[in-house]
Amino acid sequence: MAMFELRGCIKREHMESKRNKVYNETINRANDCLLYRRFDECLTICLESVKAWRNFTENENVARAMETIVAVTVQAYAELGRWQEVLPFVTQVYNGIEDCPPLIAQLCLLLHARLKDYVTCTVIAGIWLKNPANGHRPEYRSLAEQYVYRVLLPSSKWEDIEPFLNSCPGFSSSLQQSVIHKIKLLKQTEEILAVDEIQVLETDDTTVRESALSKKPSAWLNNIAKLSFDYKHFAKTVAKYFPSSLLYVIRNLCIATVLLYFWIGRWHSGKLLPVFLRLWMMLIRFVKGMFAPFHEMNK
Repeated sequence: MAMFELRGCIKREHMESKRNKVYNETINRANDCLLYRRFDECLTICLESVKAWRNFTENENVARAMETIVAVTVQAYAELGRWQEVLPFVTQVYNGIEDCPPLIAQLCLLLHARLKDYVTCTVIAGIWLKNPANGHRPEYRSLAEQYVYRVLLPSSKWEDIEPFLNSCPGFSSSLQQSVIHKIKLLKQTEEILAVDEIQVLETDDTTVRESALSKKPSAWLNNIAKLSFDYKHFAKTVAKYFPSSLLYVIRNLCIATVLLYFWIGRWHSGKLLPVFLRLWMMLIRFVKGMFAPFHEMNK
């Protein structure tokens, strides 16, 4: 009798090992499709697996495999732009958001937060966090904080944070105070940075106005200043499409052209030297600013 029981136990373990191997192979195939951007194929594998495994989730190994394959399905839906099908799918698999694993709830929350669909995020967080069965889970605090940082803060709902934390049954008073303290520090930091930014902008505006009134550049210097206004952005953009050797040739041609113009066109005025020196200093600043980014990118 004991021999038959031993054989039965070995057979069950063998079958369990075989099923686990099938689950892992299926998950690996779905992950590979997701990695290589074959999203339609990935979604097909996932939906077929969910349909086949759904009736066996009482087994712990099947439940873990199901959680993983559902997470991959959510990502495939998101990559295909079919994000509106995610919540109905999750609800169908787990018979509601409140009973789904923390990983799935968090994925749904982050997906809709990314889309700035804050109303749906509020619904997801409210349903899952208010389920007493989820209060003991280690991921409970993480999901609540994700909602605070990804939804309430971006929408500037500072006053809603404390009431929301008080409504979470899985949060102890000490945890609530800890999160509220962090939020208050964050708010104070943002207010200080906002004040500093306003002061910097006002200082920059005053400096620009004073500089413009004091210098009063001539028309041709004005044109050069306009050309060199955003030289770093322009230089980086040009560097993407032209080799550096061609850019050095263009630089030399520009310098030679400007010098030739002043040599021929301004010689008769008798004021060549001051104009030439003024132009040369401006040209040095212009060329240094124009071509310095290329050296920085090569390093």
